[in-house]
Amino acid sequence: MSRKQKNPYQTSKIKYRGFDSYNPGNHSSWYHFFGRIGRLRFISYQFVLTLVTLAIIAILNGLLKKFDNTTIGIIAACFAPILLYAGIIYPKRRLNDLEKSGWLALLSFIPGVNVIFLLYLAFAKGSEATNAYGHAPRANRWWHWLIAFVLPVLMLIGAIAATALPAYKDFKRHSQKAALPTPDSVPLEQPIQLQITP
Repeated sequence: MSRKQKNPYQTSKIKYRGFDSYNPGNHSSWYHFFGRIGRLRFISYQFVLTLVTLAIIAILNGLLKKFDNTTIGIIAACFAPILLYAGIIYPKRRLNDLEKSGWLALLSFIPGVNVIFLLYLAFAKGSEATNAYGHAPRANRWWHWLIAFVLPVLMLIGAIAATALPAYKDFKRHSQKAALPTPDSVPLEQPIQLQITP
């Protein structure tokens, strides 16, 4: 019985696992201009960006009493490019994950439109595999979940408590003033003493 010869032109039986199994993956960091990001990273990055912006505004307001408007303007001009860069790269990278042009990130600067646009970026599902803009987003870490969900809830509870406690104290103070006097608090009338002279 002759030994069966192998055909050198036969198609390989190795199962193709796709291009993503052979590429190095997405290694872009939070400050990179290129590289796709998913929904959770986008929400966490935008939340941190909002906190940083509010902190800078609070610091500048506090410095108004110590410095003139020119100095405050110079300090604000130093932070403006950083905040502008951060305000562009995250919507741009999220759009790339949705296989859309990064130029659409300019919509985030149009009042009214930006709210709907950012909600779309936060909830729209991106491409699972490699697309024309790069490899799939990196896996989320535990701190992305913490920043995106836990911290906003804690801040909401703190804001409600900060609003409710002073209102409760005012209500309690006004209710005590408007309360009717109790019998114990009303002084008894002194009896009239008649003096009879002989």
